[in-house]
Order: sequence, then C-alpha cells, then structure tokens
Amino acid sequence: MGKKAVKKHHKQSRALLKKELEKKERKAEKLLCSAEGFEKMLVKTDLKITKTVRFLHDVIDDLRLFFELVRDVVRNHYTDIPIGSVIIVAGALLYFLAPLDVVPDFFPAIGFTDDISVILLVIRQVKNDLEAYKQWRKKKRKSFIH
Repeated sequence: MGKKAVKKHHKQSRALLKKELEKKERKAEKLLCSAEGFEKMLVKTDLKITKTVRFLHDVIDDLRLFFELVRDVVRNHYTDIPIGSVIIVAGALLYFLAPLDVVPDFFPAIGFTDDISVILLVIRQVKNDLEAYKQWRKKKRKSFIH
C-alpha cells in the first residue's frame, strides 16, 4: 500500500469513526437523562473492560511463550518439536515485528488486530506442541528447584 493510499484510507477511517462517535454521543445524551439506563451502561462497560484486559493479557502471554519456545529451540535446549511448528511460531513472531503488514501498526489500536489474529491462528495450529513445551518447562523448573 503506497503512502497516498495509506493517507486516503486513514482519512476515510477517521471520517467513519467520527460519524459513529457522533451516533454514540446522541445515545449518551439520552442515557444521561435516565439514571437506570446509565447504570446499566456502566455495568456493561466495566464487564467489557475486564474481559478485554484479560484477553489482551492472555495474548501477551502467548506471544511471550512463542518467543521462549523459539529461543529454547535455537539454543538447542528444547528439541522435541517438529521443525514445521517452530517455523510457524517464528513466522508469527516475524509478523508481529513487521510494522507494515495487513493492518499497519502505526494505526493506533487497530494496527495490532491482525497481529492478534495471527497469534490466535498459530495457537490453534500448534496447540499440542505448545502444550508439550509448557509441560517440558514445568518439569525443567521442578528439576531445577529440587
């Protein structure tokens, strides 16, 4: 995507967001007139914040697991994994690192939605290998402690 196309897309996105925000502002005006309606909105908002934070925390943990897995494989500490799974996980890390991908990272917040999608896709693809790696790490920690 060229620089002009990115600017045009960014301008269109801002216009769409502004329009949607204006709709929500009109709805907020109505809610402010009803204490009960506003309380319901606050409860829903609190629940969504909690779920979102938990979800993002889990995604960050998964990304860290990808990093540690690839590091342990490259350092020859962990070898019980198909090379194809290592390549898939390393590919996800490279995708995460790339600032210009399907949704460029310089778009605040939405720039990471495609990165998160890739991480979730890879987790599904190599779930069993990730679980085996987690078990290996757990055993390694136990043997280190004893």
